[in-house]
Amino acid sequence: MPARTLPPIGFWSYARPDDELSGGQLSRLRALIRAELQQQYGRAPIQLFQDVSAISHGSRWEGEIRRALDNSTFFIPILSPSFVQSEWCVQELRIFQDRQQRLFDLHPDLPRTSRIFPIHYIDVMEVEGLDPAVDASLRELQWFDFREHRHSDFGGADVRRSTGRLRPRRRTGRPTRAGRPPPRRPARRGSRRRRRRRWRASGSR
Repeated sequence: MPARTLPPIGFWSYARPDDELSGGQLSRLRALIRAELQQQYGRAPIQLFQDVSAISHGSRWEGEIRRALDNSTFFIPILSPSFVQSEWCVQELRIFQDRQQRLFDLHPDLPRTSRIFPIHYIDVMEVEGLDPAVDASLRELQWFDFREHRHSDFGGADVRRSTGRLRPRRRTGRPTRAGRPPPRRPARRGSRRRRRRRWRASGSR
């Protein structure tokens, strides 16, 4: 029997000030990653929800966010000080963690690897976050490190090669070699990985 697939519906979770202060850089990154995923997955249309592009004027903003999260099968948080200090961003992550557990319950053959794919956009190593439990859950995940590319030309080969490594899993059943996350590199003595990550809290999105 062929492996079933989950619909490729993602949620782009970010702090809006990061996008505004960078002249729309996060919106461009989202478009670049969506295009890369579309090439990887072929004809099935990739959806990657972003609030400013998907919510029409006059809509109930909070309700639209929750509906999008309830329909998503993967979640991409853009880690930055503004993100980890944002009540709304942390809430989006909590909601998707519940959604992920429901996906695992509905699809027993789905590999129990996280469907949350953090992009480390601006260093958060020394920032204290809003919720220690959320901070701890993020530290358990494989982070996609984009820090050195955030001021680069997004049309360049280095950036495109980097975004090509992000590949959320769609199929249930046994994982393929290409679908396994890359192994974590061992921390070196004195490296930033061994520092305590302190994330400060704030209520802004």
